Amino acid sequence: MEVPFLVGERYYLRKLTEEDINDRYLSWMQDPTVTEFLAPIHQPHTIESLKEYWRLNQRSNTYFLAIIDRETDTHIGNVRLDIYDSEKRFAELGMLVGEKAFWGKSCMYDVYGMLIEYGFVQLKLKGITVGAESSHIASIITFKKLGFKLQTKLENHYQKNGKSVDVFRFILEANDYSKCG
Repeated sequence: MEVPFLVGERYYLRKLTEEDINDRYLSWMQDPTVTEFLAPIHQPHTIESLKEYWRLNQRSNTYFLAIIDRETDTHIGNVRLDIYDSEKRFAELGMLVGEKAFWGKSCMYDVYGMLIEYGFVQLKLKGITVGAESSHIASIITFKKLGFKLQTKLENHYQKNGKSVDVFRFILEANDYSKCG
């Protein structure tokens, strides 16, 4: 068993391993309701394409983590904190909850909360960014509850299912984070 990286009340995060990339993970990525709000890249997915994505995220400035339900010790999704500007100390968060039984149960709020605290307190980040399609209301509400502020709206950012998709970009800066300092 991998050692937990961060532990919260309901979930813990551990390093995502190649063994985690299995048929269950593939089933998440092949389920249109699970991937509805993901940017349309690398589709259709295969075990090999998921392993390649995992390999690309094994950089020292990227935390690619499995989300584990503490009660059942079940891998329910993944989260990534990617330090994209190490000089200015900015990072991007991204998440996929593949197990639908955990939708609507504050998973994003809890997991992002752990990583935000880690990013600002331990990594001394200056800011963390996130993005969401304009129609993903649950994510937008969660970002605002976590203290993120709207940074920009990217109109017609990409095409999905023949339609233009707008994306909202949010930022949380260290000086606005209540648990810092």
